[in-house]
Amino acid sequence: MHVVCPGSTLEGGDEPGVLDGYGAIDAGLVRDIVAREDVAVRTLDLAELSKTTARAADRYRPTAACEVAVRTLFGQCTWPGCSRQAWRCDLDHVCEYNHADPAAGGATCFCNLNPKCEFHHLIKTFGEGWLDDQVIDAHGVIWTEVSTP
Repeated sequence: MHVVCPGSTLEGGDEPGVLDGYGAIDAGLVRDIVAREDVAVRTLDLAELSKTTARAADRYRPTAACEVAVRTLFGQCTWPGCSRQAWRCDLDHVCEYNHADPAAGGATCFCNLNPKCEFHHLIKTFGEGWLDDQVIDAHGVIWTEVSTP
């Protein structure tokens, strides 16, 4: 079981949490889950996360913290019309990762990753003429734009 919530929820706030594979859950239920003796609580600091978003030994793979941040941020597959939960999706590099020269592009960071179900990930990666772009507007809202063949 994997639950993500703001720190204020654990301190008695009313903001809901997100249970992977399910969706939003009540703040009280989050606190009930966290109160169990067999639960491990880990802090996810987005400011700290921005410093190390990829694994040192394999720059293609995101860190566990980066993966959780991306899946929580989007909640579901980013392909228009698809509602598969992010926890059941692949993480896709929006700008393709350059395996030959990782410094040349396709960074492994939450600004360049988004969840796609396996079907849509395969279409985007191997289908002819499919392209997506991730845009952050002036209000901080993240939009995914898909170009079709």
